[in-house]
Amino acid sequence: MEYPQNLLTQGIKFSIIGDNVVQVVLLPGEQINTQNSYVQYYSDNISIQTKKSYFITENQVTVLNTSKDNIAYVGISAANGKVMILDAAIFNNYLIKESSIIAANDFTEVGQFFHFQSTYQKIVFTKDLTKQQLIFIKTNGTVIDKDLGDGESIIVPNNSILGIQDFVRYEVNLKDTTKIKLIGPGRILFEINNQTLENNLGLVGRKYLAKFFMIMSMVFFLIFVELIFDI
Repeated sequence: MEYPQNLLTQGIKFSIIGDNVVQVVLLPGEQINTQNSYVQYYSDNISIQTKKSYFITENQVTVLNTSKDNIAYVGISAANGKVMILDAAIFNNYLIKESSIIAANDFTEVGQFFHFQSTYQKIVFTKDLTKQQLIFIKTNGTVIDKDLGDGESIIVPNNSILGIQDFVRYEVNLKDTTKIKLIGPGRILFEINNQTLENNLGLVGRKYLAKFFMIMSMVFFLIFVELIFDI
């Protein structure tokens, strides 16, 4: 069977549906690794096989197109998050937050790294130029892509770092252990969690509201005292 030329030259074909679902097209014999709970639908020539991997350790499965002639597809969901695609050729030797990875195709597997109170996986491109090696990750907010200059530093929350070049230096923030200081040169990806931001704004609002009620209580108390003395 002949396939559209763009499928053969561009590597993996995928489309993002509604921000949180990626539909991946697999040619005969192609496969992709994901978690079983992320798989939402697939064509009938797909085989889902259990496989242990460094990259996706919980409920790891390999989604394989078993057909010799037909294209297959699989829908993978990021649940309440959004899907973001990273090309391993560009993000070679990056540390990617393990809990954010929802799917990945073929690339070299390496051991885990524990940084910033989270587990990361080091992405190593196989340098096989005939393969497009992609990592699909989920995000829960706005992703900031920051390229730090030599000696430039930035302070971010520990749990916000999605990806970081392995040579970026860091220092623990002793005043606030929930934050980390990253020092360039190097590129980092971190996210601003919209839910956390809303919670923080709500907390600030509640604090101001509490102060308002406290001030008003004092005002009413002073008015009451003044009325008592007038009587």
